[in-house]
Amino acid sequence: YYDTPDISTPPLYPLALAMLFNAFGATDGVVIAASMGFFALTVLMVFLLARRQYSLAVAAVAAVIYSTQFEAVKSSLTGTSQTMAALMMLLFWYVLTAAGGRGPRQYVKAGLLFGLCYLTHYSTMLLLVPVLIYIRFAAATRKALSITVFVAAALAVCSPWLVRNVLAMHNPFFTMSQYDIFINTVFYPNYDVHRTFAS
Repeated sequence: YYDTPDISTPPLYPLALAMLFNAFGATDGVVIAASMGFFALTVLMVFLLARRQYSLAVAAVAAVIYSTQFEAVKSSLTGTSQTMAALMMLLFWYVLTAAGGRGPRQYVKAGLLFGLCYLTHYSTMLLLVPVLIYIRFAAATRKALSITVFVAAALAVCSPWLVRNVLAMHNPFFTMSQYDIFINTVFYPNYDVHRTFAS
């Protein structure tokens, strides 16, 4: 069991927890504190994004709404990776949509964050094409170069994990999570889909 490679969990959240465990001890309290810390930073990013796009009043209302949203609060108390994934995604959008620059240097930063988002939650990859379309129209200059450096930066971050997946599963993007859409369906009740495809 311990020699079997993980084929469902991206690495960034476990890595963050491992670093915190090493510093403060491997306890449930550390997990919950980390999750609540990510949640608090996510609320801050909601405020900053809304402040930049709209006004101080809208930003304050958005932050209050998010910080009192039941599912968001529940995730912050259960220690799942969702709070870190939400934080990374908002950081990514904050950099991607920044008004200043809109050139290759900005999109290198956005690409690095996109790669980290993927390493936090695999479903980030579903946003790749829409993001590339956005860059194509939003980039002020050197559009093709902006797209190229974005993809290159994202791959630079992800490549060690993609190589690991090739060695473990012969597919750089393989994850058992890709079958989650079939969970609790007529054909695959409960979590039978994972056992079916794993076999």
